[in-house]
Amino acid sequence: MINEILTNSAWLDPQINFLLMLQNIRLTLGSGIENFFFSLTIMGEFLFPTLVMSLIYWCIDTSAGMLLFISNSLSLAMIQVLKMSACIYRPWILSDKLSPPQMALKTAESYSFPSGHSIMAASLWGAIAYILRNKIWACILLISFVILIGFSRCYLCVHTPQDVVIGLFAGILLIFCAVKLIDWCSKDKKRYLYILIFGNLILITILLWVLKKHYPIDYYDGKILVNPQKAVYISVVYIAWVTGMFNGTLLCKRFLDFDAKKGSVKAKIFRGIIGALTFTGLFYIIENHFLHSIQDYKSAFLMMTFTGLYITLFYPYAIIKLQKYIDI
Repeated sequence: MINEILTNSAWLDPQINFLLMLQNIRLTLGSGIENFFFSLTIMGEFLFPTLVMSLIYWCIDTSAGMLLFISNSLSLAMIQVLKMSACIYRPWILSDKLSPPQMALKTAESYSFPSGHSIMAASLWGAIAYILRNKIWACILLISFVILIGFSRCYLCVHTPQDVVIGLFAGILLIFCAVKLIDWCSKDKKRYLYILIFGNLILITILLWVLKKHYPIDYYDGKILVNPQKAVYISVVYIAWVTGMFNGTLLCKRFLDFDAKKGSVKAKIFRGIIGALTFTGLFYIIENHFLHSIQDYKSAFLMMTFTGLYITLFYPYAIIKLQKYIDI
């Protein structure tokens, strides 16, 4: 039903024409502008936003970091539901006139709707804008940044305007959902456990649905357009990440007395460097040694859940213990 509505030619053709116009501009201007927009699109991927959220959570303001992690968790969960429900193919599949740059194709292996980069960018940079809402110029810059990231996905022809607009709208909406959720929990610490139970039931339901759902298998010139197994694998990885991040953040808030504001500036810098190095090292190991086989859902789920827990729970716990002996 969703697929039929969003791929209706009367609705989709103007969007394809818009992408063709951008493609002509991109081919005319050359690789310089293309590389600029590709650099922007990286700001909406997994590693860089995670580092930003983590450093805020560990070193600047734990409450602000918590908002970022929760809004990001809600956004990523929403992405999986929408992507795997609609199963809409990428723009270059919908129109063979479109040809994205090769470097952009590496970040576009699953279904198209909505734009994961857009919803990630909105939920992170939009949430930072909300935190800094009294600083108008900072908000304007951050919101402009979010819009540019969304536009970059169209400029590179890996998403249609509807993918980007819905992604941005959903990301912004979920920021306010995260704010309300945290405010409600802060009135009674027992509520964190209620949300944990309810949230995990939802995540389990999404995971089982993604694994059991029937997906379209279409071919063109003997090649499969989107490998459903690959799409499911990517979805499992993100659901696992959300599981670790969501549980770790709420458990830390409920049971640990972790406060990023504690410690000297030197200690915070040291804390951030060690955290960033251990996280990137852990992610490198997982990406290169555990995320190879698209059939091994179990290993992918366990390792990505552990990564989310490490960032939001295990590392803060280690900091609390070490603060008894050193300034960290």
